[in-house]
Amino acid sequence: MQKGRAHNSAEGVAAPRTAEQCRLGVDEGLRGSSLHRVDRGAGQEHACPSAASSAHQGAGPGRTLAPDRPRAVVDAARGSALLNDLNSGCRRWLATSDGKFGSWSQPVPRVPLGQGCAGSDAQMIKVRQRTDTKVPGWQVDIKAMPPGVLKAKRYRYTAPRSITSKSAALRWGEQVRREIEAGRLPPQSKESKARDTREKGESAATAPLSQEEKLRRTIREAVEIYLADCAGRGNASSTIEAKKLKIEHVVAVVGDALVAESGEAEASRVRAAMRKRGYAVTTINQTMNVFAMMLRRCHVLRLRSTPPEELEKLRARQGAIAKAYDDATFEALVAEAAAEEPGHLALVLVGGEAALRVGEIIGLEVRDVDLERRTLRVERSVSPIGEVTPPKNGEPRTLSMTERLAAALAPLVEGRVKGAPLFEGRDGGRICRSTIRRWLGHVQSAVGLETKGAHVLRHSAATSALAGGADLVSVQKLLGHQHLATTVAAYLHDTGNAQGRAVAALENVRASAAKVVTDLSRAPRTRPYAGRGKPKSCYRSGAG
Repeated sequence: MQKGRAHNSAEGVAAPRTAEQCRLGVDEGLRGSSLHRVDRGAGQEHACPSAASSAHQGAGPGRTLAPDRPRAVVDAARGSALLNDLNSGCRRWLATSDGKFGSWSQPVPRVPLGQGCAGSDAQMIKVRQRTDTKVPGWQVDIKAMPPGVLKAKRYRYTAPRSITSKSAALRWGEQVRREIEAGRLPPQSKESKARDTREKGESAATAPLSQEEKLRRTIREAVEIYLADCAGRGNASSTIEAKKLKIEHVVAVVGDALVAESGEAEASRVRAAMRKRGYAVTTINQTMNVFAMMLRRCHVLRLRSTPPEELEKLRARQGAIAKAYDDATFEALVAEAAAEEPGHLALVLVGGEAALRVGEIIGLEVRDVDLERRTLRVERSVSPIGEVTPPKNGEPRTLSMTERLAAALAPLVEGRVKGAPLFEGRDGGRICRSTIRRWLGHVQSAVGLETKGAHVLRHSAATSALAGGADLVSVQKLLGHQHLATTVAAYLHDTGNAQGRAVAALENVRASAAKVVTDLSRAPRTRPYAGRGKPKSCYRSGAG
């Protein structure tokens, strides 16, 4: 037994220590090490490398120590220092203990800083050569901690073929590990491959198509391109919506046909399908018009190499339906609407004397009516989907109102906010198309007419103005047309007495013409045998 070693008993016999004493001894060794510091002011114990070890000197083995263990926060950088201090404290405790536990025969070697910890490159990257492939390569196993992860993950990759040595594979693995810990995906991970595939698909979708790929477009695909082109060329949203409704009949029948090869054959199939479903001839012809416009535009957009052929239209066998009311019928509508609510009369007069479109009627506001000047401002239109846009030609216009129209609008304007809609619906907002059709249908049925939309009032206003002697340019400004040809082609209607008016106008012109006296002496001289007898050749032959 070594000299100077303390004993627990008076007889000098070393008594065996219990487990609790061993634990206290280890605590005592830690107290004597450089890891322990006593905070005298606060009466608390802490682990600190700078604390003195003199607190342990003179303490006998039988002295009772506090059972609380020190709380040390260990990181990878201080791992080796903590281990060396712990070994030093344990050895000092063993030097004062009995020989039952013995002593360490060999000193514990100091661990150099940076080795043996969890962050070392030697344990994070392993490289082995692969021989199971045709071309030898290097397999790299990596342990890395991505951001936000508390436990290291394992990754296994194959080094690129350009890497031919183990050292190069280690360097490549270290670079990949740093990329992972920096939050960037390695090139061979599943997430990275999925991202590359997605990016390639997006780039392929945005890449310009070749001419051969354009010619393989179907009608269903060409419809989306055509409608987008209409929007880009400034078509109103209501016009685009109407074209879309008509072209849906074509897509439902021949949507999978190639637009580059479409023509009269596809149009014939569409006409037959629409006739079978009971559509009117006018609806079928309108569908053919939109289909023909789309095919011509696809030729401009290089979706087909040749211009389309002319599509045939159906001939209407039923009797012609008047698109405008004559003056007597319109006056009957006005008289019947006057017996209803003020909104009914104002609606009939706004459509029949101001010649507004349905969307423009819905877009009217109180501020647009000037009763003193008797003018009506048309600045906006409401599409079937509720979108407020400028008028159809894109330019607002100011119209003069008739005296009875101004009187009919007065109850709708007086005492109301300027920004309120002129025609209100049930909820206090703008009136809807179904309400306009219901109001007008009630008046039409009372007169004994077929129910029609409010656009017939617009046609009636244009026809009556032209019949009353207004010039085409004035009617064009009234209707808000951009081109005069639209006014001539769409609004010159026969109200039933057009032929009689034409004959009466002819009589008036001929009756007012001045008489011309013909001087027979100044008449041209004719040939002697012109129109009588035989030709000159016969007389010459007989004379000879």
